[in-house]
Amino acid sequence: MTDTDAFVTIREFSSEAEARLAQLNLESMGITVYMQKDDCGGAHPELQVGAGVRLQVAAAEVDLARSILAEVDAEADEKPLKPKPSKKSTLWSIFVVGLLAGAFLASVVFIYLKNEEKIVNDTLAYDTNVDGIDDEFLYHRNGSLVKSTEDRNHDGKPDAWYYFQGDLLARGEFDENFDSQVDLWTIYTDRNNFQTKIDTDFDGTPDVTSYVKTGVAQRADWHPGNRKTISRQIIFKDGIRDLEYIDTDKDGQFDQKCTFSQFEEKIGCEPYTAG
Repeated sequence: MTDTDAFVTIREFSSEAEARLAQLNLESMGITVYMQKDDCGGAHPELQVGAGVRLQVAAAEVDLARSILAEVDAEADEKPLKPKPSKKSTLWSIFVVGLLAGAFLASVVFIYLKNEEKIVNDTLAYDTNVDGIDDEFLYHRNGSLVKSTEDRNHDGKPDAWYYFQGDLLARGEFDENFDSQVDLWTIYTDRNNFQTKIDTDFDGTPDVTSYVKTGVAQRADWHPGNRKTISRQIIFKDGIRDLEYIDTDKDGQFDQKCTFSQFEEKIGCEPYTAG
């Protein structure tokens, strides 16, 4: 039996960024959380949209964990993505939400400001894994959060950058394979609506664009080399892969249509001509 056999999935997310936000929130309350995701070890983050990113906690802490997330959801709906003093501790929470999305996402950060510090034109640093090296930084200007960075693999270099406007998350950039090059970009309309571009082959140009509306994956377009023509398109229904269109002969027109079950199992494919 592995360590995660006794753990129960409490929620599934459409991106690692959104799942990490919830994970950090739960860990701040002393709950051990495991993240489960099927993205080929981070090499293909676009798979997160279809497969989902799951958070698991010990069975004995399921009810507490769900109640904490429900409270966080309620607070975020009142004042999306704005820092707000916690009622349960002396920590401040800065919510940074993203996706990735569709094939995707992106990621976001949730950082805790201890001792209710007054923040004016200041840079705050935090050692989240207690290894003696700061790995998360918050940058403020005129009392407002304008940027934050995160070193997710703790190698001493940032690999996630978040940019804010009026304390609200505007965009995020991520180095998913930790080669010091950005390969995932997310633009946020708000916490539940965003677009993500992913460089799946790490050549410096986006290959996949995903669209999330009201927190649910809508569509994912494959356009190798950031070309305008789309070689493959996935349509999601209620966040689940429903249809897939493919341009098999690379002439700029879809010529194959595949359908999927409610469990995202491929039912079959047939010739397709746009009508």
